[in-house]
Amino acid sequence: MEQMKERTEKLSYFPRRYPIVGRKNKREYRRIVIKNYIVIYTINEARKEVEIVHIYYDKNNYLYKI
Repeated sequence: MEQMKERTEKLSYFPRRYPIVGRKNKREYRRIVIKNYIVIYTINEARKEVEIVHIYYDKNNYLYKI
């Protein structure tokens, strides 16, 4: 959990650091891999926020859920 907290907090400095894994409704979804977990997030430019959409255990096929 500590590593997940550290990595997601760093998104406030460089939110485009991680790859885009999908697009839907004019939103780009990005992915962070942290040990056995995948964090999916989007960037809200208008509000200057990063939104964590979901956290998946890596054995799930998360691409079908975006």
